[in-house]
Amino acid sequence: MVWRGSNTLQDRIFSCLVYIVPMLDLLIHGFAGPLFQMLPFLNILFLPVILVLPFYAFNYRGFPLVSFAIFFGLFIGVVRNSKLSHFLRFHTMQALLLSIFVFLCGALIDLLGFTRALISIPTSVVEGLFWQSIMTLIFIVVLGAVIYSIIQAVKGLYAEMPVISNAVYRIVG
Repeated sequence: MVWRGSNTLQDRIFSCLVYIVPMLDLLIHGFAGPLFQMLPFLNILFLPVILVLPFYAFNYRGFPLVSFAIFFGLFIGVVRNSKLSHFLRFHTMQALLLSIFVFLCGALIDLLGFTRALISIPTSVVEGLFWQSIMTLIFIVVLGAVIYSIIQAVKGLYAEMPVISNAVYRIVG
């Protein structure tokens, strides 16, 4: 949908680049681990993202300083900047919402794992397989959304995803 005005090649390129953030978050929270163990060639495909990971994952006393700064920098500097094109602001907010989704899934899995360890429930092979399947599912869903969004951004279109795009339209306007 291109009814919000035209977009330039520069807008399309930057709209694609912001989708690196949810991919980095997938790697930080370990959602790619089970799939990367089963399919080692994926490490080569994700090499450009993996090379940026140490910088993005920099923590200062347990606080994710760089990822926090990038998140708020994109939100305040791009999404809330009405001087930038709607197309760029839309894709930036959509990437940030995907990143929030990854963070919440990671926090929920960590909480459930902590709760299981707290009440001393042993981890069985079936349960380990269940969590690996959940983590792989989250990875594939978010990666699919990122790839779809990048393709739409390259075409100069808005990536319409049922729940996320509605929230983005409410935030961006």
